[in-house]
Amino acid sequence: MEDDALRLLAFVLFGILACLTKRKWKAYFADQVRQSWVTLLLYLQDPNPRVSVTWNAELRFTSGSRFWD
Repeated sequence: MEDDALRLLAFVLFGILACLTKRKWKAYFADQVRQSWVTLLLYLQDPNPRVSVTWNAELRFTSGSRFWD
């Protein structure tokens, strides 16, 4: 079984990486996320509410930051 704290920190790290990714690596990073999209969306239903709320916030933040352009 996965550790809730580890999943929570992974999603926080995702948000940090999405913000700090330089233009050179942005397409690669976005492609990796797109390949895992279904799995990542399932975490919105995580049994731990802190994990699902944090992941939801990171998705909203990155979608509003024009990361995917």
